[in-house]
Amino acid sequence: MKILQIDGTPAFGGQARYVYDLAVGMRKRGHEVAVSCNHEKLYRSLTAAEIPIIRAEYHRYPDVPAIINLAKAIKQNGFDVVHTNGVRAGITGRIAAKFAGCKKIVHTVHSMPTDLIHRYSAVRKPIEYVCKWSDRQLADWTDTIIAVSSDLRRMTIDEGVPDYRVTTIHSGVDLTKYEKPVGKSHARNRLMVPTGCRIVGTVARFTKQKNLGDLVRAAAILHKQLDDIVFVLVGDGEELPEVKRLAQDLGIAHKVIFTGFRSDIPEILPAFDVFAMSSLCEGHPLAMLEAMAAGLPVVAPDVAGIRETMIDGFTGCIVPVRDPAAIASSVFNIFKGKRAEAMGKAGMERVTALFGLDRMIEQVEKVYLRQQEYKPSAVAAGVLR
Repeated sequence: MKILQIDGTPAFGGQARYVYDLAVGMRKRGHEVAVSCNHEKLYRSLTAAEIPIIRAEYHRYPDVPAIINLAKAIKQNGFDVVHTNGVRAGITGRIAAKFAGCKKIVHTVHSMPTDLIHRYSAVRKPIEYVCKWSDRQLADWTDTIIAVSSDLRRMTIDEGVPDYRVTTIHSGVDLTKYEKPVGKSHARNRLMVPTGCRIVGTVARFTKQKNLGDLVRAAAILHKQLDDIVFVLVGDGEELPEVKRLAQDLGIAHKVIFTGFRSDIPEILPAFDVFAMSSLCEGHPLAMLEAMAAGLPVVAPDVAGIRETMIDGFTGCIVPVRDPAAIASSVFNIFKGKRAEAMGKAGMERVTALFGLDRMIEQVEKVYLRQQEYKPSAVAAGVLR
């Protein structure tokens, strides 16, 4: 089977990782895979994995030249499946695939389009309308829409997309990267962070969606309760300078460490004692799955995909959105009750049982193969038995 994965995200985050993992995983199962993307970090990762690339520009609106060029590439390469990811690729990619006469069009919803337009507050309502209208129209051209959480499936149907077109396939994490635990001191040495302190960490893109300022505000609260607390924020993005300024303004710059982008996440997660998030919206956050796989308790906001992934009070704590005090209180209680290790172990068991990468790839492959006129490869057939 010839598969084209399309990712239009302008940032390297969970969605880009999803596309990379699917591309590599499908190739291992005997399929011929290419990826179209416009982000340099994803481009470099795919090139290193020897995955063919089709470069294109993706916007939040239909880009006629991009549609024409992509449609030509789809037709010339004879792709059997075109799988688009996210809002940008979902518009341009699905229109191009339809015009090219592709046999099967699949789309993955990683978050709701209306959740991702915080920067356009002045024209939010018109953009919301266009996003909803586009999703309803393009659904008619899409064989299957994959939602990465049941919450997103429900929201997608509520937007007017027929329920029979939408299925839930949770994002998965590569569990093999966590089979050999990295020692805490070794992980902290990699990050060059103190060894004799309690560390609350996160891995995220610095965007409005991730709302990382609330983690800094939580750090300011905890700093008064726990002298040895340190927050480590891993990632980069357009909001990084603003979050750094906030730490300075709150007088806790010495308690917040910004590492920048890191590609060695499995090796550095064990440096943390607690993993915390402060997002305004999510789908099924890969960073949280990785933290659970590394045996960390998680403090996360009550947004889409969270409650079906972690169990409040068992694998961590779920807190209200935009509530730094609740984040601080939950972290404090985990430390005070000495529950971090038990919660981390429970989270590890849950992610191992339910959210492995192989499971995700197998389920997506079944979507590709459904109602196809050709037979799966020998490798794929063996997996599907």
